Amino acid sequence: MKFKFKIAINILICFLIASSCKKEVSRTELLTSGSWQLIALQTDFFGVPADSYADMEDCEKDNLFTFKTDNTIDLDEGPTKCDPNDPQTRNEGPWTLFDNDTKINMDSIDFDILELTESHFKINGTTLALGLVVNVELTFGK
Repeated sequence: MKFKFKIAINILICFLIASSCKKEVSRTELLTSGSWQLIALQTDFFGVPADSYADMEDCEKDNLFTFKTDNTIDLDEGPTKCDPNDPQTRNEGPWTLFDNDTKINMDSIDFDILELTESHFKINGTTLALGLVVNVELTFGK
C-alpha cells in the first residue's frame, strides 16, 4: 500500500511539472493565429458615445481581418459583399506591435491593446474623421 502511494505521488508530481511548463504564447502569435471578425465598434464624438457597429451594414459585419506574419493585414469580404465588383480579399495595410507589445499601429494609427486572447482582441485609439477627433474602440472575435 505504501509503495502504491509513492507511485501515485510521483505521477502527480510529474503531471504538475509537465503542466506548468506550457510555453507562453506571444501577442504576435495570438494576433496571427487566424482571422478576426469585428464584433463591436464604439465611437466617441465630443464626449458622446455611440454604438457605430449597429450602424454598419451586414456586408461589413461579416468581413474577416487576418494579421499576417509579414506585418500586413488582409481583409476578406466574407460571405456577403457590399459591392459584388470588389475583390474577395485585399490588403488593408501594415500593422506593428510596439511599446512592449501593449500598442499596435495599424495603417498609421496607434491603438492601445486593451485585451488580446485566443478569442478576443480589443483596441482603443484616436483618429480623425471628417476633420474631427474621434475616439474609437474596436472589438474583434474569432
